[in-house]
Amino acid sequence: MLTLTLVLTIGLYAFENLAITTLMPAVAREFDSFSLYGAAFSAYLLASVVSLVMGGSGCDRKGPFFVLAIGLVLFAAGSLGAALAQNMASFVAARALQGAGGGAMFSAAYVGVALGYRQASHARMFALLAGAWVLPSFVAPALAGLITEHAGWRVVFIGVLPFPLLILVVGAVSMPRVQPAPENGRHWRLYVAALSVAIGVVVVLGGTDTEAHMPTGLRVALTVVGTCGLAVGLPRLLPLGTLLARPGVPAAVLTRGMLALAFLAGVSFTPLALKELRGEGLAAVGAILALPSISWTAAAYLHARYHEGFSARVAITAGSVATAVGLAACWPALGWDYPLSLLYFGWFVAGAGMGLAFNATTVFTVANANVGQEGRAMAGLQLTEPLGAAIGTGIGGLLLTIGSNATSPSSQGFAFVWIFLVLVALGSCAVAQRVGGRAESNSTGSAL
Repeated sequence: MLTLTLVLTIGLYAFENLAITTLMPAVAREFDSFSLYGAAFSAYLLASVVSLVMGGSGCDRKGPFFVLAIGLVLFAAGSLGAALAQNMASFVAARALQGAGGGAMFSAAYVGVALGYRQASHARMFALLAGAWVLPSFVAPALAGLITEHAGWRVVFIGVLPFPLLILVVGAVSMPRVQPAPENGRHWRLYVAALSVAIGVVVVLGGTDTEAHMPTGLRVALTVVGTCGLAVGLPRLLPLGTLLARPGVPAAVLTRGMLALAFLAGVSFTPLALKELRGEGLAAVGAILALPSISWTAAAYLHARYHEGFSARVAITAGSVATAVGLAACWPALGWDYPLSLLYFGWFVAGAGMGLAFNATTVFTVANANVGQEGRAMAGLQLTEPLGAAIGTGIGGLLLTIGSNATSPSSQGFAFVWIFLVLVALGSCAVAQRVGGRAESNSTGSAL
């Protein structure tokens, strides 16, 4: 029953994340408000970053079911609000509610694995949760598009409403319980730090948005202010020594963040590069980006089965190398008009590398988390994904702008982006060498 609860939770989270990209153009057209198009995504991101931290702390203090229940209620409320929205502003507010619920659900699911299963089963369970993304990656975009075309985008949000109730019922009898920890007031500092990071991410994205028409001075100012917000909040949310790649858990978390930046930003820029440089349609984009989901899950399952035969450092290094090689292989097919088969190969290899490295970092972090601090450790690890994606796309957008002309993205601009992403992936290979046995310190304090 616990496995069913966790798979349904991650499956619902994945479906929403994948479906929204398909139906958002229809939402913007109905409300005739393309100016808030990006806000519908950034509101979700801001809320999910905060709720990931709050959820991790809440799991330690109240237990994962408490956090899961709150997350499901917020997610359902956001879905209903989106379905009933009468203008773009109310839709963006509903998306923020969804993000708050989604972040809490995600955090509770992974802490549920840490507390509900023996350590020997963790690798298998984390691989299973990675696999919960595969079916939605194939079904969600097509199904959301079909429903939007024939019944309207509101039906998509209405259609997910029964699932939070189902998960809540199943989770009530299966999620592990913990003895509530005493309140010490420190968790409020984490919440403030998380809010600072979330706002910083959104401001950076605004400053580096290639679609936004703003003076260069304002663009630079927003980027600087947003970076300051990240600098203030981020050190309090990550394991001690993360930004210095301290051996053990901090190095594992930093490696994961660098890989998330390179891979997820690459996923974001590939559709645009295919359209602008090669004139490919949505069918080719969908087929190419489905491949990493398959190889990611396969690699995660292989790691779950054979991970006891080699160290975490070996697995994470191998995953980092594969991701760097895969990303590097993609560029000739994007920028130099090589056959698209090279792009298929590159994304397949990169996805396999991510599946291996992500599963290994998750298992390693859980195994080395202090007792009673599993939620905070997992929250710090999970934060690397939305933050990596946001920072990577933000910097990538700025590089694309610098390397392109004023009218449209150019091959040179995309080359700047890809060089940056491959360098970050290669850098993760070096940081991975500092992942070894048990961490010297895995408390969450200053990442410096």
